[in-house]
Amino acid sequence: MTLSAAKSRPEKPARVPKQSASFETPASSTSAKSAKSAKSAKTTKTAKTTAESDQTVVVPRSARTAKPAKAAKPSSPARSSAKPARTAKPGRFARSTGPAADPNATTVSTSTDLSAAREPTTNGVIAKAALIIVVSAVLFALAYVVAVRTQVGQRFEDAVWVGSGETAIQRPVQASNALSRIDDWSGGAAVAAVFLIGLLRRRIALALTGVAVVGASIVTAEVIKDRLPRPNLVPGAFNAGNSFPSGHTSVAMALMFALILVVPYRIRGLVAFCSALLATGIGALTIVARWHRPSDTLGADLLVLAYASLAVLILALMGHVRPATLRYSSTKTIRSIFVVGPIVLGTFLALCGAAVFAVLTFYHPAQFAAVSSGNKAAFIAGCLLALAGSGLVTLALLWLLRQLDLVPPLPGVMSRLKMGGEYRRATTADKENPS
Repeated sequence: MTLSAAKSRPEKPARVPKQSASFETPASSTSAKSAKSAKSAKTTKTAKTTAESDQTVVVPRSARTAKPAKAAKPSSPARSSAKPARTAKPGRFARSTGPAADPNATTVSTSTDLSAAREPTTNGVIAKAALIIVVSAVLFALAYVVAVRTQVGQRFEDAVWVGSGETAIQRPVQASNALSRIDDWSGGAAVAAVFLIGLLRRRIALALTGVAVVGASIVTAEVIKDRLPRPNLVPGAFNAGNSFPSGHTSVAMALMFALILVVPYRIRGLVAFCSALLATGIGALTIVARWHRPSDTLGADLLVLAYASLAVLILALMGHVRPATLRYSSTKTIRSIFVVGPIVLGTFLALCGAAVFAVLTFYHPAQFAAVSSGNKAAFIAGCLLALAGSGLVTLALLWLLRQLDLVPPLPGVMSRLKMGGEYRRATTADKENPS
């Protein structure tokens, strides 16, 4: 009964899994296929874009997950071990500025800046030196023509020579004894001192330049003195021959200018003042001793000034000239008052006195003759004229070297001065575009 009842119970049908393709209509099947192809095309395009981006920029896994590093705290001045960059001392140029990430680039830019700073100064010094050389040559020739080749000039200088002997008998003798100490040994010792100062300062070019100025001035003065004639244009006057230019004045002025060139800038004014007193005094003593005439001292002054200006011009072309910077602003005022001021004042007074006594000499025509007795006015005018000439050439050299320091040139400064604009433009472009 039980088995028959179980056999007669109907069985449940088995669950068949859903198959969308078996029971879909043709229209629904077509729409499904189109949606599937659109989805696969979109996936392919996204994969292609990702592949292209992966080819250009590859980001490692560690960089994706790594956290950004924290910014380092600035170390305190007390704990920092890095040394601060050196700054330039007043009056000097710094060799490097700022942190030197690239040593070569820093050196080039600094050298270029120094060369660019020196270039206008060099051009100005060359122009001033050339002007002084031309003016000195013209005045040298004018002094010879007026004083030696004209009758009026010879009468005046003969009157000075006679007046020197009538002032006092012992004065020419004393002046001659003082001048006799300037011989070959004393001159050689002075030249050696000039050269030694340059060596001690490690300025070989300045030492050689100073010695060259002294040697060229002395040799040229002696050659001109032997070659130039002095005609006798005053009848009955004593003709002692040509003495233009003065050799003693040439030695004194050349040594003074050589010292000015080789000494440091900070003591140049003091050296110029002390040596100018000695050199101008020697020029006046040659007239008192009746060894030379006033035009002789003027010619020697102009000759030495021309050679000294030529030396400065050569030094400027070699790159030995740079603007001098005073450590204290008051130094310039002190230098002007105590160095240049006395030279200017003394030169002005000497010029005024020479003009006054020259007028007095011409005002008494009876005394204006070589054989006159007691032409003291002409003698005083001649001495003052010699002092004024030495003072003027000293001021001319100081004007040429005004606020300039003579130093060794930078490495390759000549080539940088020649290429000038292109080098500066390239450096400027590098600074604007550091990459």
